[in-house]
Amino acid sequence: MMKMRMITGLFVLGLTAALLGGCGDQEGQAEPSREESSQQETEAETVAETAAAGGYQPEFTDEDLDSRWSEDTATRIVFSGLTAEITGEGAQAVEGGVKISESGEYVLSGVLDDGRIVVDVEPGEPLKLVLNGLQATSSVSAPIYVSNGDAVIVLAAGTENILTDAAEYQYADPTIKEPNACLYGDDNLTVSGTGTLTVNGNFNNGIGTKDELKIVSGTITVNAANNALKGNDCVLIRDGLIRLESRQDGIKSDNGKEEGKGLIRIEGGDIRIIVKDDALQAESMVSVTGGLVRTDADGKKVNCDGIINISEGLLE
Repeated sequence: MMKMRMITGLFVLGLTAALLGGCGDQEGQAEPSREESSQQETEAETVAETAAAGGYQPEFTDEDLDSRWSEDTATRIVFSGLTAEITGEGAQAVEGGVKISESGEYVLSGVLDDGRIVVDVEPGEPLKLVLNGLQATSSVSAPIYVSNGDAVIVLAAGTENILTDAAEYQYADPTIKEPNACLYGDDNLTVSGTGTLTVNGNFNNGIGTKDELKIVSGTITVNAANNALKGNDCVLIRDGLIRLESRQDGIKSDNGKEEGKGLIRIEGGDIRIIVKDDALQAESMVSVTGGLVRTDADGKKVNCDGIINISEGLLE
């Protein structure tokens, strides 16, 4: 399989030789099979990409990939207009919406006409927000704001979920411009499940996070005033039916302050991007090794000064 890349040829060959060294010239040693050679070449490319990207290698964790939740122990939050009925621990109704202050599993459903779901838990603690037929709109900010904590957003099977933010945000402290996306996480943010999510980002980005943004699965549509998907450190996509439309970039990762960060890695999925600027924009690396990415961009299909590793036929 041919690949379009911007990895220095001697660098990749040197690493490949180091991995395969002594495999063909030693007397009495069997030559590797085609499968073994392919696996070794893939390992060499991974080593090359990781080394060239400064050693930063984000991955999908077990927590990212686990979209299950407990019907018995999850806290349920049912919205109706401007009110919320809460069954369970860890959440409380506040003026303008609901605040979640403990780790755990929360199932969100109903219609929130004008309010916010704010999450403030310790980073690293397990947190799942299950969208189980939720329609949430805010006239002043983002309808879901994870101010602290690593959140897994699960799209419940058979449900449609819609998030719509304000055209202008009101900030308590004008020097801190957070959140800046309709679905926003200040730490790591993961989207999984088999349901449907529509994000209408009227102010800035559609789905965004200050750290890592990961999409495991789901049917996701994002319409954004700025960037559709934005993860400062990285954007990883494993699978999903994803439709992105924005007035700036489609998928963006631009942390240029820390070596190796600011990368996009797409491993699968059916992705359609319609944008006024670049389809894929990253600081250190853009890698597409699975799925299909179809683009309609006024700017570039790929804008990256670092590594570009795209398997043939996966980017249109």
